[in-house]
Amino acid sequence: EMPDLQNLVFQMTQRSHRQRPSAAGALQHAWFKSDSDADLPGSSLLGLLGSSASSGVHQQVLEQLASENNLDELRGLHAIFQAADATGQGRLAAARVAQLLRGNGTNEGAAQEFAERHSGPDGTVRYGRVMQESIQVKERYAHHFIKDLFEALDVDKTGSLSTVQLQVLLDSDAFECPFDDIEELMAEMVPDQDGMVSFEEFKRTLLADGRIGRRSTLEAARCKRGCVIM
Repeated sequence: EMPDLQNLVFQMTQRSHRQRPSAAGALQHAWFKSDSDADLPGSSLLGLLGSSASSGVHQQVLEQLASENNLDELRGLHAIFQAADATGQGRLAAARVAQLLRGNGTNEGAAQEFAERHSGPDGTVRYGRVMQESIQVKERYAHHFIKDLFEALDVDKTGSLSTVQLQVLLDSDAFECPFDDIEELMAEMVPDQDGMVSFEEFKRTLLADGRIGRRSTLEAARCKRGCVIM
């Protein structure tokens, strides 16, 4: 019954975006050239609804992970997933995935629904995509956050700060570094001949370390107009 439409729905509801056609490609499908005005089959409708719900819970888990963990913690969680993956195939039992998500900032309902909706026939879930995307989201956020903080101190707009200024910044609520670690981070930054550290050098060191504040009071004060803090 309506094989062209069912084929189109099948293509458009693939889990991997690489396997789904583009909008332009979908419009070239044979179904759009047919004269049929029959109702959408129930199985196809369920496929569309299921794909939409799956995408929604994926985004919810992604946002919660990025919101509740700093970059270093997200990288650590990804490493935990990989360590638990004895086969090295990028899959874990759905129950284990839900457990790890719950223990790292995802609420119970979202973690359970994510595991159920993304579970394959063998009861396992691919964890790589949501972890990689959450890390990428956090890295993009961290870049802009660090840039804002750096530029706020760089009043003369030279693109560099003194080591004293950077020590004060690292000791603020914007970063989650114990005092003893600040000197180690400073030692990793390579200053110029005048003893100043460029933004690119500062960013490189901080992104590699990853302990950028999740909900620092400094950033919260800047977001009173409703921006999302990650």
